[in-house]
Amino acid sequence: MSKEINKLQKRITKYNIICGLFMSLIIGLIFNLQIAVTFFIGMLVGLIGYISRAIVVKKWIGRGTFQILITTFIRICLIVALIFPIIYDFKLVISYLVGFMMNFLIEGFCIKI
Repeated sequence: MSKEINKLQKRITKYNIICGLFMSLIIGLIFNLQIAVTFFIGMLVGLIGYISRAIVVKKWIGRGTFQILITTFIRICLIVALIFPIIYDFKLVISYLVGFMMNFLIEGFCIKI
């Protein structure tokens, strides 16, 4: 089971990076570089959140739900803190959130195949 989970993690990471770069390129060509970079940062934050969630769950599953709750709270604070510099530019906030949510779509796609 552990080998399958590690293989899934590698596949999700690979697809996240490839899709993030490709979609950032397209967004950069259609809109502008700032929106593309913000989108890619959202994708990276989602990917980092996924990787940290996987590590924490592997390490503390069955032993301590308190540690899992604390790390989840820290991840949420990080996600919110990274949006503060762009909070007043609606286009950048939307591109960040779309990039962040793309991570979940890619996870679902990788789990299905």
